[in-house]
Parts: sequence; C-alpha cells; structure tokens
Amino acid sequence: MAISKRWSRRIVVDGVSYRWKFPRVTIDITDGWSWILVHRDDPAKSLLQIGFAGRWSMSGPCREYSRPVLPSDVAAAIRAALAAGWQADQRGKLFRYWVPQEDTVPMY
Repeated sequence: MAISKRWSRRIVVDGVSYRWKFPRVTIDITDGWSWILVHRDDPAKSLLQIGFAGRWSMSGPCREYSRPVLPSDVAAAIRAALAAGWQADQRGKLFRYWVPQEDTVPMY
C-alpha cells in the first residue's frame, strides 16, 4: 500500500526517505488519540501507523487545545518503530506503533 505524494510530506530519517500523512479521519475523540501513516519512499514496502496520545492535527476539531505533531516527533517515532521491529524495507502487513503517553506533553 502506498501513500500518495499528494497531501503527504517527505521526511529523511537516518539517511532513508519516508512519506507521512494524516489520514482523512485522524482522531478518536473518545480517547484523544491521533495517528499518522508512514512508509518508505518506495511504495511497495511496509506501512506504519503511528499513534500519538493527546495530540491532534492542527486542522482538526480540537486544534485550539492541541499540541501539533511535528516532523521531529514523526522522526523519533519512526526510529522507535524500527527499534520495536518494523521492517520498513520489506513488504508486510500494517505495523502499529503507539507513542508512549509519557512521551507526550499534557495539555492543561
């Protein structure tokens, strides 16, 4: 599965190029999780879903209360997912990685 270059951003992590984007439905209002999709800049490779607790797309309905998901957050999550076993260079099913809640900043 590939992520279209339209509406996605390119990011280079440790010399490897990836594409990431917020899908159309980005938040679960009931528990405050936001997620993005990532894959290597080669569409035949594995897809990664990254979840962030208490973070929202800045264009979403909770934008006035939110801390944005920054490219540095995405890069750190990609590194952590690779360390957790995501094999970005191989075909495979969707790999889910949830950023631990203590890595997020509370929004009071």
